[in-house]
Amino acid sequence: MKNKQGITLLILIVTIILILILVSTITMISGNSVNNSRIAAFANDLNEIEDLVKVYYMQNDKLPTADEKVYKKEEIANIVPSKYKGKFLEELQANSDDKNTSFYKVDLTKLEVEQSIRGLQKDENGNLLESDVYVVAYPSMNIYYLEGLRAKNGIFFSITSKITSLTKIVVKDTVESGATSITTSNGIIVRKQNSNWSNKLDIIIETNMSGSEQLFFEIVDGIRHEINTVNGQNVLKLSNDFFTIFSNTTGQTQNTGVNLDELSTFNSKDSSNKKIIITKQLDGNVIGRVIVSLENYETDKPGFSGNINVSIKEDYNLISLNSIDSTSGISEVRYEYITRIDDDGNIVLYYEGINNFDEKYMKSRGKKATISSDGFVEIKLPKDIESIQINAFDKAGNISDTITQRIVPEVYIDINGKDATKTSVDLENLVRLNQNIDINSATIQISTDGVNYTSGEQINFTHYKDNIYKCSVNCEDLVDVNDKIYIKLNVNYGENKTETRIKEIEIDTVKK
Repeated sequence: MKNKQGITLLILIVTIILILILVSTITMISGNSVNNSRIAAFANDLNEIEDLVKVYYMQNDKLPTADEKVYKKEEIANIVPSKYKGKFLEELQANSDDKNTSFYKVDLTKLEVEQSIRGLQKDENGNLLESDVYVVAYPSMNIYYLEGLRAKNGIFFSITSKITSLTKIVVKDTVESGATSITTSNGIIVRKQNSNWSNKLDIIIETNMSGSEQLFFEIVDGIRHEINTVNGQNVLKLSNDFFTIFSNTTGQTQNTGVNLDELSTFNSKDSSNKKIIITKQLDGNVIGRVIVSLENYETDKPGFSGNINVSIKEDYNLISLNSIDSTSGISEVRYEYITRIDDDGNIVLYYEGINNFDEKYMKSRGKKATISSDGFVEIKLPKDIESIQINAFDKAGNISDTITQRIVPEVYIDINGKDATKTSVDLENLVRLNQNIDINSATIQISTDGVNYTSGEQINFTHYKDNIYKCSVNCEDLVDVNDKIYIKLNVNYGENKTETRIKEIEIDTVKK
């Protein structure tokens, strides 16, 4: 009996111990889960605010600061609760925000953040608590919360490698807003065009430099070029051809050292492999590096392939050709009139004194051609147009070499209607011959609907000058005329060839 009681007591003790271990384990797991959730929420807040700050900076070219004061490392550390100042300084060092970094208090209202458990707490007088504030480090764009988050027997102020190892948060180096993107890493900011395609770099590099630090850039792997900098803030703009860099800080332009061979190598790369690398070094050691994709950058000219076809129609002329661009693709093809044939058969400038058009004009005011998805282009022209200028534009904004295309039919026919009423019309007809050929015969037909024409009436042309012939015709006793009449003029020439012109003439409603 005693033996049984001893065994029962032993089982009870073991059971209690197991229960205590299980409760302790559950409590520990629950505590870790709560801590991890708090850390994840904190990291997410920091990440969102960092993205908002970058977008604000791109859109306004300034930071969303709560005041105009610029804080240095020690000044900002003094706002942190004193017992955590050492931990804060450790995070600054881990994030490479050193003595050259500038700090600014963030105004969350400028970021349109109206509700937040952090950064908006006020004291009894309605003033924001001094340490309950987010600050942005420039130029790293790292965000710090000066009150810190206490968790896991420690304190966190920013997104560090320790936080990213505990959470699943992904910190983006590049943030986009509209037509601009911004990439930050280790105290280097790079801003660039963010359109789908562009022939402009518009790259701006911002960084703080001190002592013996050096800044380099490269467009071909392994060939680096040093950029001259000054101590303190540097804002540098890279030219579109990579050959020069302008310093907003000093107002001076320097050559980059990039040569034509490097540029050729860069341009020959597939668009997905085009990039620029900005490196910051101290005593030969890399302390910052930004890689910026230039896959949307293209400077190759679009063009045209194959023959240009000119089709002479009865009431218009048609030009057709193929446009090509193997990188960004053709965006549009534009054209403009250069010369026309006047009422006397002379070839004259369409716009007085202008025989060509620059890129700006063609891009904004040139007439748009019809273009299919495969690049096939058609241009429908009035009969009196004798030559045009054609340019193609790709999606990056590059313009092709100019094509000047003439429309030279063997026979040009012009019909001018005068005093057109519902019963009669006077016609001044002109024929211009472009070769040493003769007019065999000519007939004129009239229609009130553009479909059904009268039988041909013979007319005679007389020599006017050079290779130009004229003929005046008075058409009377017209019937069933509404608001238009249609004239068809047929000219037989040379070895029994025929050219036909159809002209639509509006009725003068004022005249009876």
